[in-house]
Amino acid sequence: MARPNITAVDVGRRRLLVLHVRNGPDGLVVRHLLDAPIPTRVDPTDAAALGGWVGKAMAEAGVPRNGVLLALGREHLSLKVLDLPTSEADELPDMVRLAVRRDLPIDADTAAIDFVEIVRRDRATSVLAAAAPLPVVQFARTLAEAAGIRLGGIGVRCLGTAALLAAMDLPEGPYLCIDLTGEGVEFTLVDRGVAVFSRGVALRADPGDLQATADAVVTEMRRTWLAYGAAPAGPGAPTVERAPSTPEEPGPDRVNETAPTLRRAVVLGETRLASRVAPIIADIVGAPAEIISRHPRVRGGDAPLDGAWPLAGMLLAPASARVDLAHPRQAPDLAARRRKSVIAAAAVVVLSALLAYTFGAQQKRREIDRHDDIVAKARNAKPEAMRFRRDELKVRHLETWALTQSDWLDRFASVQRLLPEPGSAVLDTLSGRQETAPVRWSANTGWSVDAESRIVLEGEARTRRLADEFRQRLVDRGGGTVTTSGSDARGGSRLPFAFGYTVKSAVRATAPSSDAGTTEAPPASAGSSADSNGPSSGESDSDGDDESAASAEEGGAE
Repeated sequence: MARPNITAVDVGRRRLLVLHVRNGPDGLVVRHLLDAPIPTRVDPTDAAALGGWVGKAMAEAGVPRNGVLLALGREHLSLKVLDLPTSEADELPDMVRLAVRRDLPIDADTAAIDFVEIVRRDRATSVLAAAAPLPVVQFARTLAEAAGIRLGGIGVRCLGTAALLAAMDLPEGPYLCIDLTGEGVEFTLVDRGVAVFSRGVALRADPGDLQATADAVVTEMRRTWLAYGAAPAGPGAPTVERAPSTPEEPGPDRVNETAPTLRRAVVLGETRLASRVAPIIADIVGAPAEIISRHPRVRGGDAPLDGAWPLAGMLLAPASARVDLAHPRQAPDLAARRRKSVIAAAAVVVLSALLAYTFGAQQKRREIDRHDDIVAKARNAKPEAMRFRRDELKVRHLETWALTQSDWLDRFASVQRLLPEPGSAVLDTLSGRQETAPVRWSANTGWSVDAESRIVLEGEARTRRLADEFRQRLVDRGGGTVTTSGSDARGGSRLPFAFGYTVKSAVRATAPSSDAGTTEAPPASAGSSADSNGPSSGESDSDGDDESAASAEEGGAE
């Protein structure tokens, strides 16, 4: 996973350049850009003194110093595209070291060597190898330690330039990039996102003299183009020789003998200097020259990024495609893997036995203590638990009995609504009674109680048909049985036909299940289910005509 905030640092002999960005899905967002001259009192060859000043400058600028990527200029190392006769990734590190010892003027035993894969085929792999002398790498490490920097890697400036062009989605190259952002000039030929040729030169002109600096850049451009004189091959082309070089000025890596056909030249650097040299460079290489002032994947702050484009390219490149001389790729030690596996297995066995014995003894002691503690708690809590159990069963008993209570006012009102129209019938008696059986407990159903309610209606009707229709409405209402308790003959005191009906309803109420009421029978000491039923019936009586119905409802007992 990419780090959300990353920093690249380029420490030269005259100035310090720091770029701190936030790495988002759309590219880099610049958070800090520090471009400061190195004071004359600081010796640029003293890594500790220079690092102390760099750390102080970064702290004052508010730039984090975690996971910093240091940049090395092209003049400090050698680069070469190598074709290796293998497609096994584990074989590449050793083969790269052998090829570096054979093809580059550097001692592979005293150098830090890293590489990135370019193309892998069935039986061959093309890689870009970078080699730097150990003193150069050690100088960077000492500087980072003195600056309080947690080193994330040591990269190469010109490879950052190649990554910057690769992220621009340009047409197929090759492209020649002229980097004027450092204290010298670097020429990098990029083909399909790979730096297939590069050369770095320190400029001796006064940095304050713009025209002298431009003349020096043009001179080095002519030297580079004449010294190279051959087209760098793309990935997979043979690498045969190296152009002449001197200790002060390493020469470029020569790749093949075909003259290059450039797509365009790209100039990076301060606008005034770049605008002076761009037309002349275009004439030299025979291709258009473009000055990079912005990038689609880099969003800058208020300060221009003219001097930070190579650093931005280094941060744009994914870690897997980045040369890191601080952590070079190493061939796997297969024998060490086997040794480590055997030692680890033996250690695991011994450690497991010791841990098992220790854990078993501790667990046994804990279980004994836990058992004793639980027994003591149970003995102390048993009387309280039994009391709570008895109280809970009593409450459940009373709650179950209370479920059978009826709303007599509502029931009387529902019966009254069934009477014939006023004047056609007179209601003499409206009474209700409920008989409740003892509350029972069952393992299957829990607490339950049976109850029967009766509503007695007596009165007189103007005709027998009206009395019968009233009875039929009681039957149709449902919820119980209707029986006739009086005579059907004439003989009413106010209206001709007397009637008497009894409505009986039986109900079984079951209390909701609970742990206390359904899983265990109540103990005998938890109250008597026969004697603790409370009232077993409720009754309500009312005598009078229709005008007294309201008072009868108010006097009903549940």
